[in-house]
Amino acid sequence: GKESKKESKKATGSGLLDDSDEYGKESKKESEDYEKESKKESEEYGKESKKESEEYGKESKKESKKESEEYGKESKKESKKESKKEGTSDHPDDEKTRSLLDDSERLEKKESKKELEEYGKASKKASKKESDEYGKESKESEEHGKESKKESKKESEEYGKESKKESKKESEEYGKESKESKKESKEAKKESEEYGKESKKESDDPKGDDKDKKDKKDKKNKDKKEKKKKEKKHRKRASPSRSSASSPEAEDPATPAKEDKDAESQVGGASPDAKKKKTNEERAKKDSGGEEDDVKENHEEAEDAVEMLNFREFLDELPEEIDPSVAVEKYSQYQIAYKAEQERRVHERKERERRNAAKNAELLKGTGLFFDTYHPLAKVRSFDLRVGLAVRSAQGFVEAFNAGKFKNCHFRAPENSVFRAAGDHCKIPGGYQEPHFAINPDLDCVTIHNVPLAISVWQLVDQISEFGFSALACTAPDKGLARNIKVRFGSGAQARACLHAFSNFPEPLNKLRAALMATSCEDLQATLVPPIAARAEEMEKDMTMSAIIIRGFGDRFGLPPILFEPILAAEGQVEEKLDLQILYLRLVHNFCFYSAEWCDDVWSLHAKSGAVALRTVKVEQAYAAAGGAWRLRQQATLQALIAALNAFKVIPGQEDDNNKTNNVDGDEGKGGVEALSLSPLALSFAKRFVRPEIPKSDEDPSASKIVEKIAEYKEQLEPNKFKCKKCSKLFKGDDFVAKHIRKTHVDILDAAHQEVLLEAARTAYLEDPPASWHLEGIVLPEAA
Repeated sequence: GKESKKESKKATGSGLLDDSDEYGKESKKESEDYEKESKKESEEYGKESKKESEEYGKESKKESKKESEEYGKESKKESKKESKKEGTSDHPDDEKTRSLLDDSERLEKKESKKELEEYGKASKKASKKESDEYGKESKESEEHGKESKKESKKESEEYGKESKKESKKESEEYGKESKESKKESKEAKKESEEYGKESKKESDDPKGDDKDKKDKKDKKNKDKKEKKKKEKKHRKRASPSRSSASSPEAEDPATPAKEDKDAESQVGGASPDAKKKKTNEERAKKDSGGEEDDVKENHEEAEDAVEMLNFREFLDELPEEIDPSVAVEKYSQYQIAYKAEQERRVHERKERERRNAAKNAELLKGTGLFFDTYHPLAKVRSFDLRVGLAVRSAQGFVEAFNAGKFKNCHFRAPENSVFRAAGDHCKIPGGYQEPHFAINPDLDCVTIHNVPLAISVWQLVDQISEFGFSALACTAPDKGLARNIKVRFGSGAQARACLHAFSNFPEPLNKLRAALMATSCEDLQATLVPPIAARAEEMEKDMTMSAIIIRGFGDRFGLPPILFEPILAAEGQVEEKLDLQILYLRLVHNFCFYSAEWCDDVWSLHAKSGAVALRTVKVEQAYAAAGGAWRLRQQATLQALIAALNAFKVIPGQEDDNNKTNNVDGDEGKGGVEALSLSPLALSFAKRFVRPEIPKSDEDPSASKIVEKIAEYKEQLEPNKFKCKKCSKLFKGDDFVAKHIRKTHVDILDAAHQEVLLEAARTAYLEDPPASWHLEGIVLPEAA
């Protein structure tokens, strides 16, 4: 199957597309040659016409000169003959006659010369006229040559475009054929898998020889069909065109060797025995197991995944003489087998993922990263820390309120601010100053960089708690599973004191790199809220809702009323009371009222909703409708939060002294609270108010190991006589021994209890293993 895929890729990449490229290049070359030849012919024609006109002018000039000379000679001879005929005379008037003859002779010479000159001029004019006419004709021939040159160029361009279109069309046909070849190679892969399945059956089947003959016959028919199909494609591809019609390659069909090779790539390239052998080898590798084999199987599964054939494609694989009803039955069997194969693949993939997750859990269970993320004790400590920081922040807020610090607090945007769209910002002064009291979370903050996965966050919390930090956050693990931890303090002096104390921390904490993040106040970005929030009726509604949320947070987290009731009882206008309550929710509970964002730390809140949210008064007309949509979303989220706060009701006699929010699922026997029916959003809010539980008693199914450990240390000597193996004390009943071990030998149960908690963490990891945790190339600690 892999070989057929490679050959189909090779045929696609090196054969079909290269032929189309060569075809395009040849057509372009022929058009350029044709253009050059036409240009050369026109230039030669112009030169010949020019040469002929010059030769004709020279010949006409010679002829006219020759004729004029001959005419002069003849006229001279005639005049001499006439003078001889007349002869000399003794008459006294002979001298007169001679003089007259001489005069007549001179006159005749003059006239003959004059005639000769006129004849010469006339012949010259005629020859000039003829040469001019001939020159005009030569110019016309040159223009004709230029026109022929333009026409030839135009024809060559059109010819090039047509050839380009044809080559493009043929290349697309080649591409389609290559896709078909890929499809057929997939079919061949499927056949190879079927051969592998049938090979096991044939070894136990006594009628295997007959079946093998039948398979070979079907294979032979299929090969013939594929060969015919390929020949048909070659004939279609060899259709005459402008550039390919004259080439011998277009006239001759593909060679038999090439056809055999193509047919082999279409069918699968390998014999059935080779396919069976290959499938058996893959199955043997799969049975051997191993992490590397799992990775290889994942890649092979991704490559071998094929789409189910439709009935037309399935029918092409069957013999032509097959009965239609048999074909329909075979296709239904093929569909059932295909679905079963897909289910098998999904099941195997999930099993591999489960095995890999189990291996990773075993590797990570001793690390601080695993403890912080999945261990029940870490979840409980995280909840308690959030509540403790809220109490500390509420105490500071109430003290500042009683001192009159928030007298001028308001959340009105600057007058020049215009709301255009959700997410608009404007600059405001930082440094926790009026009127907005915005804080920069990086101010007075210490960052511990690249904390390795072996170290837990709680190891650091235990060391820095004496310095009075007000916020703590941990970033997600990077590729090396290292994290950055941010700790914010109440003042710069506390932050610097913690920084200097790092060298005195126990190993390996003293080797960590820590630094101050920001030392000066800078301008911050405030989020702009639509003008609808500034209406009097909306502010009155928001004041009521924010008061409900403050009281709900206080009740759910167990805050004393003295830490929130003074804020709700503050006097003043509606806007003043609303802004004070909004500031309280932000600084104490990390909740932004206008964006309805509730975050675990101040850095997350700052990233999602800015330093503060300010109400605007002006809005562009194009964005007026956006305010209504924003208000609907905000009100829906706030209503879901209020529903989550009101979902808990205390059951008389079942109150928990430590925390009144132990159960969201409505189990009245265990927590003291129950949850009503909630929307998904309200349920997500409600779960954050619940303190995680830790397995404590034998009644908990997860604590079965503790029961087993107690059973190991007790021995029954007689029907009413029991012994503790640890201290050899004797007891009358089984329950007394168990109670003794729990009370006196705590160390026996401590290891068992740790195993119970670790198993709970492992179960939580297997239920939702993080996809971003890659362990390749990471050195894991042996113990933590």
